[in-house]
Amino acid sequence: MEAAVDALDNLPPPPEDLAAPAPAPVPVQVIKIGPVRKWAGYLKGWQDRQLRLSNVGGQVVLQVFLPGDTGDAGLSLFAISQVTSCKQSGKASRFDVGVGVENLLFEAASVALCAEWIAAIVREQRRVRGEPLDGDMAVNGHSSAVAAPAETDALAATEGDDEGDAAAADD
Repeated sequence: MEAAVDALDNLPPPPEDLAAPAPAPVPVQVIKIGPVRKWAGYLKGWQDRQLRLSNVGGQVVLQVFLPGDTGDAGLSLFAISQVTSCKQSGKASRFDVGVGVENLLFEAASVALCAEWIAAIVREQRRVRGEPLDGDMAVNGHSSAVAAPAETDALAATEGDDEGDAAAADD
């Protein structure tokens, strides 16, 4: 028996062509990427972040990064199937992304960019769920469209009230 064990210990290493191949890189298709500000609470306030919506190996994910970060993981990673809502929130350039019981409040550089983010997230939600991509883009009873011009004027009057808007988002 000892001879058999010694014989196994003395086997030459396998040839390199039989070694396990390196795993193939996971393909990443960026759907939308850009700078946003994220509300981090009253102590930290608004923080500059990079938001990326992408298809990673067939799964659509929403990732939050530090500005300039090129890593794969980021600060937060959410499968689009975890997103429960995405809608304009408070100030016209802000949007709220519901993930489970958590609400993430983001601010885009403009109302138009805010609308683009909402449309991209909602479109990918619908695509992943197999829902039609045209027509009303409402998600869970919330319209994802940016406020109409009359509503935008009313919202613009509250733009200087950052703390009040953030408090409403925390509720």
